[in-house]
Amino acid sequence: MRSPDQLATRMWILVILVVGCFLVATTVDADSLSERAHLSRHVLLTDAPGRYEADLGTNITNISGVDYEFVFVGNDPLDPGECLSLTGGFPEVAVFCNFLGPVSLTSHTFAFPCSEAPTVCDAWLDGFERGKIIVSAGDGGPASVRIETLRITVHGEREPLNADNQSEQ
Repeated sequence: MRSPDQLATRMWILVILVVGCFLVATTVDADSLSERAHLSRHVLLTDAPGRYEADLGTNITNISGVDYEFVFVGNDPLDPGECLSLTGGFPEVAVFCNFLGPVSLTSHTFAFPCSEAPTVCDAWLDGFERGKIIVSAGDGGPASVRIETLRITVHGEREPLNADNQSEQ
């Protein structure tokens, strides 16, 4: 039979292990910052694009990629033949067209790894971005989509505070 001191010691070891696992999990999550973007409009039409804006509230370093995750409302998703274009503080225009068959999409993620899209990542160094969202039809006809949410995730680290940027906070 174990003494109460041995049981107490084992209990503390278990608590330390649980807390240690939690700290490791939160450290991994700290490598990305995510924000729900403000949209100027939720319903986009061919002749009525929308704008987005997101502020992560901090400068970001060591960015490895940026994801723009769109969720569309079920009664007006991204239909077959419709295209979504995304602009921002970068020179490229990202375009995705739903040519996957007869299925409407209720979500889509634009993923920009920095190795392939360094200017998209550079645009997020200050933690702030804004741009335009355009819907169009591949055949040139009318198109529409209703965006429920746009969540932007930047895979990087908060810039540490120092004497130069501490006064900005």
